[in-house]
Amino acid sequence: MKTSIDGTYRNHTINELEQSTGNAHIGMARKEIAMKQLLKALRARHSIVAAKIDEEQRRPRPDGIRVRALKKIRLHLKEQITLLERGDAMKATAARPKASNFGSPLLAGR
Repeated sequence: MKTSIDGTYRNHTINELEQSTGNAHIGMARKEIAMKQLLKALRARHSIVAAKIDEEQRRPRPDGIRVRALKKIRLHLKEQITLLERGDAMKATAARPKASNFGSPLLAGR
């Protein structure tokens, strides 16, 4: 019960900070934490499904339909992971200042 009280207090304190300071970066930090947790969960599920595929394929008579279904699930998880990672990479790229082309020679043939 103590952990739920501590968690409620922590969330209440964070909400107060957001409201009193008006800083959007606190909300963004919470979203980034949530995204990292989601990525971690997706990677864990991906490894569990991969282990189940290996286990099924090691059986003397593996069930081909089950293996195919598990592989589809694994692929779907991998696609979700890739999309989330690409989104994080795009945010990081957008946050970086662009390099200036001033003073650099033009590349011929481009």
